[in-house]
Amino acid sequence: MSEKEQVIRLETAEELRANLPLSGSAIVGKLGAELERGSTIDIALALVGKRSSSRPWVTRKDLQGDCDRATHFVRSASIGAFAMKTGSRAKLQSSADLFGISAGGKGESSQAIENHDGSLSACRTAEPANDSPPAQCRSPLRIELRAIRSEPPAAETPEDDAAAACPKGLVATDDGKCSTPRPNMAHICSPDDVVDCGVQCEKGSMTSCTILGRSYMVGRGIAADRKRARALFEKACAGKVVQACARLGEFVYGDGDHDGGRKLLLDACSAGWSQACDTLGKLALASNGDKPVDVFAMFKRSCLGGDPEGCWSLGSLFWDGITVRQNDAEALNYFQLACTGGARFGCVSLAHAIDEGRGTPSDPTRAVELLLSSCDRGFSDACSAASAFYLEGRGVAQDAAKSEQLLRRACEGNDRASCLPLAIRYLTGSGVKRDRAKYKAYLMRACEGGSDLACRRAKNEQN
Repeated sequence: MSEKEQVIRLETAEELRANLPLSGSAIVGKLGAELERGSTIDIALALVGKRSSSRPWVTRKDLQGDCDRATHFVRSASIGAFAMKTGSRAKLQSSADLFGISAGGKGESSQAIENHDGSLSACRTAEPANDSPPAQCRSPLRIELRAIRSEPPAAETPEDDAAAACPKGLVATDDGKCSTPRPNMAHICSPDDVVDCGVQCEKGSMTSCTILGRSYMVGRGIAADRKRARALFEKACAGKVVQACARLGEFVYGDGDHDGGRKLLLDACSAGWSQACDTLGKLALASNGDKPVDVFAMFKRSCLGGDPEGCWSLGSLFWDGITVRQNDAEALNYFQLACTGGARFGCVSLAHAIDEGRGTPSDPTRAVELLLSSCDRGFSDACSAASAFYLEGRGVAQDAAKSEQLLRRACEGNDRASCLPLAIRYLTGSGVKRDRAKYKAYLMRACEGGSDLACRRAKNEQN
């Protein structure tokens, strides 16, 4: 838990209704014309953390009980303390001012709205190493709602820069609110609009700089440029955007400054960005015995923070008995969270556990069903894993053609590791008709994916 203070000003009826959906209309009714004469609603937030579900989506089939009229579910909730009161456009007060008045200080007689919950002083005692907030700093401040889906989504790479949603006519801004657009006012860009991201970054939206940096980092809508990406992350991190500091930490660590990179990632993890916790744990595991952070604690914080990749990492520790006592039941539990949350290897690991009967009775048929469902959502690794079941006839009738089809889907997706065994099948005629051209094509794809063996074979083909 790490404390962050923020003051948000709402100036129009539209902003009040959009940002305070439960009470905004009532406040508008109470203030009436005072909003037109310069009155505002000022809100001070003391944020110390976030509680999240590891499930980024829910379908109708997942609902239990009387939920026919449900349209959304709560993905996450930021917690801490808040103070809210009527203010004036002529004066912007600090969080201490707002909390001081809410706690019983004397305000102006014209103030019409005043409310608070929690203690600013309690929130300021939050410690980064603690997973629980202070006793008087546990109020829900913001909730993230997501629509309930009719079907599971296609495979998605977890991103830190999803576009903020605001009602039509309003735009999201860096201070965390939906605001009425004004000339020269910066707003948060859509990740799909690289040009606007550049414009908003120049106007001062550090979140837009972070989004643009990510686009340069992965080549999204623009040619990849790691140098430009790093510069944007440095700019946004200086502007206190947590995700930017975490991305910068990855660059710094990769350039050899392990201490500097770890510090940036640890600060981001403590500030509540769960992906940074998972990254930090994985770097520690890969550091050849040098583990300056508690790997288990990092993965646990990531998983509890709502990152399904962190749940998969935690399950892997229990599966292999790394830094913890080996426990199949615990591994199965976290693999289930990872699978339902959409972690890349979540359903593959869960299927292997079910097939092998670790933590649950062996059920190869159920394992195949799980893999096929994951494959159909676009998870290429699941297609490759399902291919092996059809090749061996385990849990399903043996079907070499179906096995080849699944392996091809994996290779032509993002599982380049499956391209080499696919190429070998076309070379040897194992379950398919021999085809030298396809052998070479899939061999080259495997080489491009980083297989040294495939590259050596491809080179021999050219000689």
